[in-house]
Order: sequence, then structure tokens, then C-alpha cells
Amino acid sequence: MKQDLNQEKQNRERAKSEKEDYERMCEESVRRGEQDQRFTAQRKKLKLNNMKTKKKPALHKPVSGMFPSIPSLPAVLHDETGEYPSDEALEFIKKFDCAKYGCLALAEFIRDVWWAAEWGYLMKGKRMKRLYLSTGGWSGNEYIISALQDNYIFWTICWRQTRRGGHYIFEIREANSKNLKQ
Repeated sequence: MKQDLNQEKQNRERAKSEKEDYERMCEESVRRGEQDQRFTAQRKKLKLNNMKTKKKPALHKPVSGMFPSIPSLPAVLHDETGEYPSDEALEFIKKFDCAKYGCLALAEFIRDVWWAAEWGYLMKGKRMKRLYLSTGGWSGNEYIISALQDNYIFWTICWRQTRRGGHYIFEIREANSKNLKQ
């Protein structure tokens, strides 16, 4: 009789614990959904504002003054949707001369082409910079990674790690970022 009461009490506690866990998971799911909705709303608002003013997004502006010492920058960074890198930008990444202009210049250029850079692009460090790139599964960012892999000098000097889920780590030392051919 006493064992039955103890077991019944344990069953009630277990059910209560499972219910609390389920409610906590539901709250977290709702919170994540609200964050996703806010992000989507911000993107829609940006597109609406651009449509109202009939201007192209800032991403479409030519970048010729960004790196004055580097010749032949692409005139347009993104395609007409403003979300995918232009073919010119991808070709620029592939053919960028890191030996002449430094790897840091290419890494900074990538920030301007990267989709959701506020989330998937992070550079840390002073003398030795660490660049963390997360593609977020976005095919445009995957194109940029592919272009970086085609840039033999950048990839062999700077690449440090690739992790499942589209996460990449690069190390850019100060010597790599200096103009080596002075």
C-alpha cells in the first residue's frame, strides 16, 4: 500500500516535470518564431522603403572608392534582388591578388558582399585577425565560400577550420594584410 502511494507520487511528479519541460520548449519556440518574424519584418520594411524612394538598396552602389589602391573593383556587388552576390563580385574574389594587396583587404570586401553580415560575419583580433563566417545555409554565401576556395593564395594562407553547418574560420596575420610588393 505504501509502495503504491510512493509510486503514484513519483508518477505525478514525473508528469508535472514533463509538463513544465514541454511548456518551456513551447515558450522557447514562440520566442524564436518572434525573432524570425522580427527579422523578416525588418527585411520587408527595408524593401518597402527602397520601393517607395525608387532607389536601389545601398548594396547596389558602386564601391570604387572603397579600396582606392586596388584597381578594377566590381561596379555592382549584388544582383538585382540585392541578396545574391553579382557574378562580377564573385569573379573579383576568385582573382583577387592577396600577395599584392593583402588578405585583409579581401576579407573586408567580403563583408560588403556577405548576406546577413551582422549575423554571419565576425572579425576579431588586432595583429592576428580571426574571421568567422557562417553561411546560414544561404546559397549566395555558399557561392562566396566557393569563390574563396578558388582563390588559392587566400585559402592556403588563411583557412583554418571548416565545421558542419557552413561555419568557417580564417586567420589573417598582419604580415598577410600588408602590401607585400611595395
